[in-house]
Amino acid sequence: MTLAAHFAAFRLAKRHEVLEWKRFELAWQHYAALHAIEPDQWTHKATDAATDALPHAAGTIRRDLGCLSVFAKWLKREGHLLAVPDWRTPPAPAPRQRYVSAEEMRRILATPAEVWFTQATRLAILTGQRIGAVLDLRWSQVRGGVIDFNFGIAARCKHRGTVPLTSDIKAVLGGCALGDRVINDELPVNYFRYLREWRRACAACGIVGATPHMLRHGVATELVAAGVPLLEVSRMLGHSTVAITERVYAHFDPNFTKRAAETMAGLVA
Repeated sequence: MTLAAHFAAFRLAKRHEVLEWKRFELAWQHYAALHAIEPDQWTHKATDAATDALPHAAGTIRRDLGCLSVFAKWLKREGHLLAVPDWRTPPAPAPRQRYVSAEEMRRILATPAEVWFTQATRLAILTGQRIGAVLDLRWSQVRGGVIDFNFGIAARCKHRGTVPLTSDIKAVLGGCALGDRVINDELPVNYFRYLREWRRACAACGIVGATPHMLRHGVATELVAAGVPLLEVSRMLGHSTVAITERVYAHFDPNFTKRAAETMAGLVA
């Protein structure tokens, strides 16, 4: 059996257990060069050769190889692979510092654009969710005075948050047409359509080097810089633990380590 056939069996066995299944599917597509070989031909040389042919950034390749490692370990447990190939993994890239600031958010929202684009962008800003979660949002997830971005998602790609229905969020929802999805139009609204409109809007208002995901990064950064407790920001973003939020955003808090510094000053005064 080829690796492609084994991956089909892996899909049936694991797709409802893995939170980031879409990430696995994408990784498998990227490594199409491995599909036709059999497990005993899956070596580190074959994987390294496939990696060298990829046009993707180091961060993407690292995520892809992480997914392949899970698949390989499953093959080994099932008795189809003697050992997980010891392939080469690129070093972790430096963390991104770019984010969309509150001033840039205002410029984007003020730029003439498709109604659905403005609605989706404003919801992403008000809820701190990834734009993919906003575009996937169903009316059935708006319930009990909150938007539950996890409700009804069996195999979600990333953790999502639950956000109360504030008056501003209600105002955005009030302008959205009723249907299955909250963000809708005559044509399907997917991420790639949103990305095209995002790039057009950024160009129109003079914003350079910003991606839709940097909008979420900007929301978290601005909230922490404004003194909102990390626990509240973490719950809004849908992080699995506050440690994730702290690791990425704590240094933006103007009061971070302030008490420690002031205490030390008092001890030596």
